[in-house]
Amino acid sequence: MRLLRVELRRLLSRRTVRVLFMLFAAIFVIALVANYLHASDKEPLTEAFIRDGGLGFGNAFAVVSFLIGATSGGAEWAARTMEALLVWEPRRVRLMLAKVGALAIVVVTGAVVVQAVVGPLSRLAVAGRGVMPPGDTNLWSDYVGNSLTVISLAVLGAVFGFAIASLTRNTGFALGAAFVYVVVIEALLHLLPNWVLPFTLVSNIGAFVQHGLDLNVGPDGTVRLSMLRAGITLTCYVAALFALATALFRRRDVT
Repeated sequence: MRLLRVELRRLLSRRTVRVLFMLFAAIFVIALVANYLHASDKEPLTEAFIRDGGLGFGNAFAVVSFLIGATSGGAEWAARTMEALLVWEPRRVRLMLAKVGALAIVVVTGAVVVQAVVGPLSRLAVAGRGVMPPGDTNLWSDYVGNSLTVISLAVLGAVFGFAIASLTRNTGFALGAAFVYVVVIEALLHLLPNWVLPFTLVSNIGAFVQHGLDLNVGPDGTVRLSMLRAGITLTCYVAALFALATALFRRRDVT
């Protein structure tokens, strides 16, 4: 527990983490105010604004979580403090687990706060410049379900970024790899046979967030990628990458 508390303090004390949180908060305020001012009698805000707000800001926070994870994974190497850290805690696997545990706690807390703030503020915006249909529309049960999904995605994204940065000992490489995958590799994967589509990262993220996704596989029609399968696939990808990063960290010299 002591190691976990230390890693929590180290993570929260990093300037990059604080800046990312502040930027996200600023963008959130700007986006909410802009949507509120844009609404009118002809284009009023509706309950969809609440659902879309929760999902939109939840997905955005998942991206921020990836950045935080990448920063956490590469910070010790960039600052050249890993040797000193291992003198204090030589058990490398325990150290990696503590770092990921601290990262997960911070990300889950942040994601919960985002969802807890977005929902009521979006509802107030609809009350001021929108209309709500009468009767029970299961709005808040759907909102909670979507919130749990994007909170889980934020944790997976954070550990994914941490694992890549730890594996390469470089935060910039993790960010560059994510950009290259989304822009280049994902497009190339779509040129391969259609059976590859249910295994791509973007397809599984889409299916997980949308609680299921129909994939167009050409002449064969569509294939349903369920939320459960997508969640298991993403978890396996992240777990495998983290296990590889931990195994190499145990074997490699830190100098």
